[in-house]
Order: sequence, then structure tokens, then C-alpha cells
Amino acid sequence: EEIVLQIKKEGMLSILRRGIRDRGVHYKLVQFAPPTSLNPEVAMRYARNRMGVMQQVRFDPKTQQTIDVVLFVNGLPLATLELKNAYTGQTATNAIKQYMKDRVPKTSTPLIDFNQRALVHFAADTAECYMTTKLDGKKTYFLPFNQGDHGHKGNPVSEGNYSTHYLWNEVWQKDAWLNILQNYLVLELESKSDPWRKGRLIFPRYHQWQCVRRLIAESRNGPRNYLNQHSAGSGKTNTISWTAHQLSVLHDDENTAIYDGVVVSSDRRNLDKQLQDAVSNI
Repeated sequence: EEIVLQIKKEGMLSILRRGIRDRGVHYKLVQFAPPTSLNPEVAMRYARNRMGVMQQVRFDPKTQQTIDVVLFVNGLPLATLELKNAYTGQTATNAIKQYMKDRVPKTSTPLIDFNQRALVHFAADTAECYMTTKLDGKKTYFLPFNQGDHGHKGNPVSEGNYSTHYLWNEVWQKDAWLNILQNYLVLELESKSDPWRKGRLIFPRYHQWQCVRRLIAESRNGPRNYLNQHSAGSGKTNTISWTAHQLSVLHDDENTAIYDGVVVSSDRRNLDKQLQDAVSNI
């Protein structure tokens, strides 16, 4: 009951990251991965995280409607999925329409209400995937969550597997999923005085996540120069910010910090402000 009250007050993302306080006691609801292995107790708590998957989850007590799949971390519902199969005549487009028409948040449906339970909603079929962080009826805006196909949209054909296999093989694997929840989700507010309900919740698109994790993995081997190509509107500001943040806490196998500091420079004044705000939010 106390968890529910604090979610209503602070939002799910806040209590996921900071935990809750009850009668002077601090409770962590999720243990994220530590940057070093110096504290075995933290590593033990991280190993105790329990990932959950439930099918046909009822989200509206009045209509008894269900969502195909819900992903949980330690009992907290953090993602919903509507899954379609093109072989039965339905695609991700049908899932998107279903979210927009039949998944309209109201007081009695906290599972799909903004930042009250699930933080992201996926609409996927065997070929493509889309996602949104805010269900808002006909105003709901879904972004592609695809790998890209040799310079084109969508996903490449996968031999002997669905083209969207990366979702369960990569993104929703325990370490990767917890890392996304820890380091990528950002609540953007127009001003610091805004309540969280007015904010915009940022979830990385696949190409952003892939870019950052590749750079972080390469950086463990020492400094090198890399060129990352981005098209207009691809979200480079957040990609840069996520990378800078994770580089600043990156350690090697001997638990030594790899970088003393991270400097971000740009040649555009409007981008300077965007980068400052994005890094600050993260």
C-alpha cells in the first residue's frame, strides 16, 4: 500500500531509481548493477533481482480487458507488450491501433497510466517493433524500435528466426534490461518546478542503445577515435548524453576508473543548450 501511495506521489521512475521511505526506513525496490565489484554485498543484491513475465494480464477491472504480455522486475510492472503475428493477418500496426483505441488510461487503469506502472509499451509482430512511453488515445505517438535493414527501415531477415528476435535475445535479457532502466530512461521537464505528470519520458530507440553500448564496450579497451553517423532527427543529443554519462562511471576489470572526466564539445550553440539539459537530466 505504501509503495502504491508513493508511486502516485512521485511516479514509477522515481521510486524505481530511489526506492521508498516508510517510517524512517529506506527500501530499495531494485538493485542496479554497481560500476565496480568492490562491494560483494551490492553484487549479491543485484543477483537477487527477479525478472518476471506474465501473459494476458488484466488491466481494466471494469471491462476485464487484457494485455498480451507484461514484463516485471521484482514484482513491479515496467513494460507492456502487444504481440501480433503476420501469419494470422495481424501486424504491429494492429497492435498500435489497439493501444490507441482500447488502451486509454484512466484512474482505474494504473498499469497503462503515464509513469504510474509500466514505463514503456511495445507493439510488435514477427517483422517490426514500435514503442511509446505515453498512451494518450488517438494522440499516442509510437516510435520505431527496429534495428534498421542495411540503410533502410525495418529489420533484416533473420535465418531461422523472427526478425524481431533481438527483443527477447538482447533487449529484454536481465543485464541489458536492468541497464536500460538504470541508465537510459529520462524524464524531461520543461521547468524544474513542473510536476512529473507534465514531463516527457524518454526511452532509447534501438539504434541509440546499440550505439551507446558499442562505444562503452570499446572504451573498456582504452581511448580510440570513432565516428558515429546520425541522420537528422535520430536523437543524437540523447545518444551523446547517455554515452558521456556512462563513460564517466566506467571502470576496468581491476576496478580502476578509465577516464578522469568527460568533455562534450559541439559547434552549434543551440546544440550546446540541448546537450547541457540532456546531460543534466540523466
